[in-house]
Formats: sequence, C-alpha cells, structure tokens
Amino acid sequence: MTRDPYPGLTPRAAAVRRYFTPTPPRPSVAGPASTWLLGVGLIGFGLAAGGIAGLLALVGVVLFGRGGYRHLIRRRDHRRKLAWAEPKPSDQQMDYWLYEEGVGGIKRTSRQRLHLVRSDEASYRNGSAGLDPLVIHGMPRKPPPDFRMAVGRDGQLRFTHYDIIVFFLTKWHLCVYQCVFEMESGFTLRDETKEFAYRDVVSLATASDRITMPAPLDHAAEPNHIQGKDEDALHRQTPHLTTQQLFRLRVASDEITTLVGIRFEDQLITGEFGKSDVERTLQLIRAKLREYTQRREEYYGTDDFDRRL
Repeated sequence: MTRDPYPGLTPRAAAVRRYFTPTPPRPSVAGPASTWLLGVGLIGFGLAAGGIAGLLALVGVVLFGRGGYRHLIRRRDHRRKLAWAEPKPSDQQMDYWLYEEGVGGIKRTSRQRLHLVRSDEASYRNGSAGLDPLVIHGMPRKPPPDFRMAVGRDGQLRFTHYDIIVFFLTKWHLCVYQCVFEMESGFTLRDETKEFAYRDVVSLATASDRITMPAPLDHAAEPNHIQGKDEDALHRQTPHLTTQQLFRLRVASDEITTLVGIRFEDQLITGEFGKSDVERTLQLIRAKLREYTQRREEYYGTDDFDRRL
C-alpha cells in the first residue's frame, strides 16, 4: 500500500496540489518483455540441447528474473508518483472552492475592510438590493514561487493563486478591494483596499499584448500516449507564444492592473478566467462615470457639488 505523500496537508490542500500535478504515464513493458522473451528462449534452447548448452537455461532463468524485477521496480515507482497526482478533484469541485467558498468570503471581507454597509452601494439605493459587487478574477502579475496552472477537462484555465478584485460603486466613490487568493488553504495571502473619487479616474480599459510563457498542464491530454518515453517530459513545459489580456484602471496617482485572459497559439483558451465578467464590470463602471459627469455638469461651479466630494 502506498503511503500518503501529503500527510501534513488538509484534504483540500492535498486535492488542489494533485490537480496541478501531472499524472505520470504507465511504465512501459517493452524493456522487461524483451528480457523475458530472451530468457524464455535461452531456457528452451538449453533444455532442448542438453549437455553444456544446459548452462544457457540457467542464464535464461537469470534474465527472466531480472526482467520481472525491473518490471516490479517500475510499477512501484509509478505507484509512488501516481499518489502525488491522483485522484484529482473534479473541475466542479475546484470551481466550488473558488467561487462559493472563496469569492463569497472575500465579498464579505471586502465590505468589512472598506467599512461599507449595503446602503452605501449605488445598486442598493437604486432598488437593486440583490445586485452583488463587481468581481474580477485574474492571474497575479507577480505570481508566488509555488504558482502553477492547469487546463481542466472543461477547457477552463485554473491557477493555484488568483488575483481577485472587488469593486463597490457608491454615489461619489469607487471602492476597491484587491487580494491574492490561495486555492490550497482557501485564504488570502495579501490584500489591500483603495478608494477613489470618480473625478480622479483617468482611464478604464482592457489591453492585449504578446508574451512567451510555458504551456499549462492539460488534463484532457492522455498521459499514456507518451508511454515508454521519458517520464520527465511531463514536467518539462515548452514556452508558447501567448496573447494576454489585461484589465487596467488608472487614477490620478495610482493604477490597478490584472491579467484577465490568455490565448495560447496551439491551445484556444479565450475570454476571462472562470466567472469573471470583465465586460460587465467595464460597462457598469463606465456608466457610473457618465452619471457622475452628468451630475457634475449640473452642479458645475457650485460649492454644493464640491462639498459632496
């Protein structure tokens, strides 16, 4: 029986780590099989020839045993490597940990950190009490050393760490909570809060450029297709030309940027990561900026407007 390779981790942490660990291919039997065949041939020839040729039968027995031993060692090593990578959690389980447990808790934490109540939010005061704050999931611009990524069987790109930004639209200010969320522990590694007056927002946009980065682990790829090859090939990731999409919010003295989409040349991974609705976020923030501009034009030049800010 193979020992648990993650004795010090919680079941969730071990499952998430397996999700981002390549599954090793089954060991090839070509080498041991050829040794077995040679051993059987020598055994048969030695027994048939008799005499001094019978020594060949002894050599055949040794070769046959060596082939069996090599096969058992390979099977044992494969079971050990397999325990590091399997069983993997489902894509649905990973989404539940991220969206239901992770983002749900981050929304509550962000309200507390920003000292907001529901009546502060523009959506609540406009009669849309059930409207959630705007949330964007991105890839950290400076990933931690243990950062990894993988493409699930559903074609969705997932990470060990997420850059999560929560936007709250109030009447006069844009309140922002940003954190790096770790999937293994379910906690945030670092976070910060920011609050901007709408008049200080300089630009709000998405941008794309090309970079070179390693291709992610793909769960849809069958590891047994490379049976008999060097197993380390599973861990060597070839750089790929990639188009990355950035979300960028600029204010007079600050900037918020996160990577919200990746498209690989040979692997179509399009749009935002998961349930991150970048376009909706852009539309609602722009609408709020237009509303602010309209109010400012109505009160332009009056002390009343300036005091409201």
